[in-house]
Amino acid sequence: MKINWGTGIIISFILFAGFIGYLAIRIQTHPDYEHDLVVKNYYEEELHYNQKRQAQSNASEWSANLQLEKATEYLNVFELPSNQDIKIKGYCPSDSKKDFYLSQKTDSMGVLRLSHRNFIQGNWTLTFFWTAADQEFEIVTPYYH
Repeated sequence: MKINWGTGIIISFILFAGFIGYLAIRIQTHPDYEHDLVVKNYYEEELHYNQKRQAQSNASEWSANLQLEKATEYLNVFELPSNQDIKIKGYCPSDSKKDFYLSQKTDSMGVLRLSHRNFIQGNWTLTFFWTAADQEFEIVTPYYH
């Protein structure tokens, strides 16, 4: 049986559309490809946007000097205020189940140690919050583990 060029084009279009449909279904249903692009309570976070901007502005001096250093068991965060209670939010865009909230106190040198148990492999956004002298401070920094 001989296939003319018109029939060949139609068959190739049908095969291509089937392949694209298969990929679309595979990406939508496979658990490895689930990514959350927004936080669950994004509306509440947007209501506090101006407060967050002011807190980030207050912490601009601290954020310019912030340093992250990987150690064997810990992530060391340098140049935070000494002896201060710091709240830490870890946001993992690839898996919202891995997000975490911690509260720790820095040592007398302003160093904070975060255990590697909190992190999976991938990109993270770490947010550090604290309050001093009735002012809020917030530092947001990317981290790759």
